[in-house]
Amino acid sequence: MTTLQEIEAAIDTLDDAEFRELQKWIIDRDNTKWDAQMDVDASSGKLDALAASALAALDAGKCTDL
Repeated sequence: MTTLQEIEAAIDTLDDAEFRELQKWIIDRDNTKWDAQMDVDASSGKLDALAASALAALDAGKCTDL
């Protein structure tokens, strides 16, 4: 399988259990990549401004409990 169309065609042949297994694999892979990117962004200081803004809003009483 080398093209997206071939992958899509192969997915269409999966039974329900296989499709759910593939779906779980894709979600887990996406979550792992997202977590890794968040770690990189946090370590590099890229999120520091967002954290400071959130803490300032908390200190100013602009936040509510969930």
